[in-house]
Amino acid sequence: MLEALEPFGLGEFTSLLTEVKLQNWGKTLLIEGLYDPHGQHSPFTITLHQCYEIRWHPHNINNGLPSTENALIHNGRSDLEPADLIDCQFQNQDDRSVAIFYTDLFELIVVHDRLTCQVMPNMPSIQFNLLHF
Repeated sequence: MLEALEPFGLGEFTSLLTEVKLQNWGKTLLIEGLYDPHGQHSPFTITLHQCYEIRWHPHNINNGLPSTENALIHNGRSDLEPADLIDCQFQNQDDRSVAIFYTDLFELIVVHDRLTCQVMPNMPSIQFNLLHF
């Protein structure tokens, strides 16, 4: 259970992080994910505004160098695996806020001014039956 995400309705079930995007020359960070991937399948986006510092620590280490194979900043490649969100924390330090995301692939620490979260409603799957004549 991810208590920090409960105010957004995302705390009860598992979440996967599917993509991390930088915008506005690093001043805005978007984290896209899927809440309850085995049930509700609700996509969400966490946006961190006015970022002052972004630290990315990959967990996979090969020959002493971080592996970028599983990094989520992937320039449109869709063949990389999502990251399991293990925990996240939102803290205040002085006049700024800090968001820390712990996953099975990386740890992401962002010092920012404001955080917003948008949860898309569960989209029912549509099935098409093709008729052959």
